[in-house]
Amino acid sequence: MLKKKKYTNNYSWIFVIIVFAIIAIPITCTKVSKQKDLPEYSEVEELPAEQLPPQEEIPPNENYGSKRIAIVIDDFGEADNSLVGEFNELPTEVAFAIIPDLPKSKQVMALAMLKNRDVLIHMPMEPEDYPKNNPGKNAIYTNLSDDEIKARVEHFCQELPNAVGINNHMGSKATSDKRTMDAVCSVLKEHDMFFIDSFTIASSVVGKAASDAGVPSYRRHIFLDVPDSSLENAKLKIAELNKKNPKNNPTVIITHCLNKNKLLQLQEFIRLAQA
Repeated sequence: MLKKKKYTNNYSWIFVIIVFAIIAIPITCTKVSKQKDLPEYSEVEELPAEQLPPQEEIPPNENYGSKRIAIVIDDFGEADNSLVGEFNELPTEVAFAIIPDLPKSKQVMALAMLKNRDVLIHMPMEPEDYPKNNPGKNAIYTNLSDDEIKARVEHFCQELPNAVGINNHMGSKATSDKRTMDAVCSVLKEHDMFFIDSFTIASSVVGKAASDAGVPSYRRHIFLDVPDSSLENAKLKIAELNKKNPKNNPTVIITHCLNKNKLLQLQEFIRLAQA
């Protein structure tokens, strides 16, 4: 009787597994179909095959020694698509800077967190040529009161709660105004966050304001995709590493997520830097 009961139970388990499989298949297919429906960037351009990076072995360069670099990719938040997924396959040390209040800001934060990747708030701030260039929704402007600036920064921190720091989106005018930066840094201090100054203007007072508030701060040394997103430019930027920041670590490098050329350029830069 015991053997017969055990045999019957085996059939019961097989029946349960079959039912579960029938239920699970439609759920899996639904998820895949939703991923296929995600929008693609319209400005993505593929490089010709002859411009793709060479993969030959590169000997170490003793001139660089123990140089450390920090890489931040700006402007995430508008889309959550296959290109974002490709950027997310980069080494996890590369940080994502996400503009808040965009359609996919939270989704991109979640994707980055799945890779244990650092997230920054790419905080929209007033440029010198505003309104010709609009930094975006709820930006930090120099004509706002301290209370309103603090409220906006707090809103950004609440929307992207996994962020470990901020860097400025535009902001040449705002980052040159000490009162404005004091208000921003007071909120960062409360959240134990750091400030990477994108350094869009030489008169920036971010370092002073951050120091006064007890907030760790760094500044950008290299824009990787300026003047262009070519692979040749990636090689030139490698040569700039010691020139831009000869004594201090890390050297902070910023690029952007706007198209496939920028991804290919960054991949080549990382490959050369590691070599």
